[in-house]
Amino acid sequence: MTIFDPKNSTARHGIEKCAILLGQSRAPIIVVNRVDLAGAAASVALARQAGAVLDHTAETGLAPAQEQGTLGTVPGEAHVRADLVIVAGPVTDRLAEDAAFRRLTSPSAGRTVIRIGNTEISGELFASAESFTLGGQGLSEQLGILSAVAQGRPVNLNDNLAAEAKQFFAEKLSKAKYGVFVFAPDAIDPLAQFAMMSLANTLSAETRWTVLPLGRPRGQAELIRMIQALSGLPPPVSFAGARPVHDRLVYRAPDLIRRGEADAVLWVSACEEMLPDWIDGPPLAAVTAHPDAIPSATAQIIIGKPGIDHAGLSEDDVTGFVTADAQTSAVTKDSAAQILGAITDLLVASQNGAAA
Repeated sequence: MTIFDPKNSTARHGIEKCAILLGQSRAPIIVVNRVDLAGAAASVALARQAGAVLDHTAETGLAPAQEQGTLGTVPGEAHVRADLVIVAGPVTDRLAEDAAFRRLTSPSAGRTVIRIGNTEISGELFASAESFTLGGQGLSEQLGILSAVAQGRPVNLNDNLAAEAKQFFAEKLSKAKYGVFVFAPDAIDPLAQFAMMSLANTLSAETRWTVLPLGRPRGQAELIRMIQALSGLPPPVSFAGARPVHDRLVYRAPDLIRRGEADAVLWVSACEEMLPDWIDGPPLAAVTAHPDAIPSATAQIIIGKPGIDHAGLSEDDVTGFVTADAQTSAVTKDSAAQILGAITDLLVASQNGAAA
């Protein structure tokens, strides 16, 4: 058992209440928003011990990767190696502000940037990029046309501009040595993502193609990375049985709560973000950096933010590699990993008869 002494008695009392809530529940859910790698690992360990469903608030845009997997990359590799970048779909404000996205799509010798789908954006971004529409009304249809072009299948387009675009893409796809599809996962529907990932897999039969989702809030990639590393499965995952089970539809926290299939919820977030509206109904506990997030919670434990209140490991926004974040102030608050670890220890002790 980890020996941990919370920094105040309120946190100690909250840990006990969280352990009781999870220990007495039949179908608990742990919902994680943003944490560092240590917090993500502690979330998985707690979910496993509690027999809980572990979900996150960034499920949008992950469904195709969860379902079939794909060839991925990190921003650093894409920036160094990509000679063709295809920006697929809308450029959201968060994507436009992403440092890795701006670096990857800025003018560069030996790299071509192409827009496909609705990628209108003002300012200097994409000043040198070319934009095309391949006949279809939606991104899924346009990616389907690209897939046919890549496989050498005939595609009849009545529009002359669309026909020219088809020829342009055919030449670019055939010449690319390292291509990457860049997109905002929260702005493209699952069908378009499936089409894009399938196209990347098809193109990789001849050369190197990857997909690169960008524009996610900092701290959400950590949970995805850690869940896959520790359970072998992408989120959302149920630890209620003998082995972890993944089903992105069955174990989505909003649906479980809406259907009345959860009897306890633990919200975890190492940022000052309010709870989503759908967390309403079951008894609720919170491990959060927001002091006023949940006035009605059964228990609320205030934690620190990685890189501010305590050191942490996170995924670098630009390179995609794991980096160390040193705290910028004195350590005055416990981390998510410490609090979640203490709750896990209490659950283990109570099940072993060492604690009530």
